[in-house]
Amino acid sequence: MAASADVLESAVLSSAEEVVAQDGAAGLFPFNAQAKGVQNLMKRLKWLAKEHGGIGAEQSESLCLPDLVASAVDQDGTLDIKSANIGAEGAKALATVLTSSQSITALDLRSNSVGAEG
Repeated sequence: MAASADVLESAVLSSAEEVVAQDGAAGLFPFNAQAKGVQNLMKRLKWLAKEHGGIGAEQSESLCLPDLVASAVDQDGTLDIKSANIGAEGAKALATVLTSSQSITALDLRSNSVGAEG
């Protein structure tokens, strides 16, 4: 049984690596990680992680998006992203994390030009 689980895991990993190689991870993530809005989101989350999570600049550079979001939430459960200029792409990136986040009780996205697309 363990052997077939290993084969399945290997096949899944190979498929994921192939999608990343062909699509530049577009098949795994429904947003453009290089978009200005996503970069602005990451910048704000790193700052918030430092303020609320006690995470240093070097450490925040190595955190993935879900970990940054978790570290950026304040003690009341608020994630304050207002006026960060995240746009539609930043909102899409944030949405991928919000669906599984249990720590966020309030989200402030005012003044971000998200629009209908985000």
